[in-house]
Amino acid sequence: MEKVFYVAIYFVLASVIGLGIILIHLILSEKPKESPPQKFLPFESGMIPFHDARGRLPVKFYVFALAFLIFDIEVALLIPYIPIVKELGIVGIAEVLFFLLVLFFGYLYIREVALKQKI
Repeated sequence: MEKVFYVAIYFVLASVIGLGIILIHLILSEKPKESPPQKFLPFESGMIPFHDARGRLPVKFYVFALAFLIFDIEVALLIPYIPIVKELGIVGIAEVLFFLLVLFFGYLYIREVALKQKI
């Protein structure tokens, strides 16, 4: 029971100190001044925008971003093969070359077909 009493005293003291700090801050702090309306205008790169920033992007930008992610991850999957090239033998190297061939055909498809479509 004695421990609960000490915890209650600690809680009351912490609350009084916290509320006191907040009250002192509210009393001593400067009141906010009236902000000019120009402060809330969108501003980027030193220019005031002349159209809505929420315009739609063409789909080919999304295709390009998706292709970048795919090829970035695929190249990262090749990194574990570097230390064990000698241990792979001919069959392992052939598998890696087949993987690169499929990756190359995917690159050609994206470059020649997917990015040239008028969507």
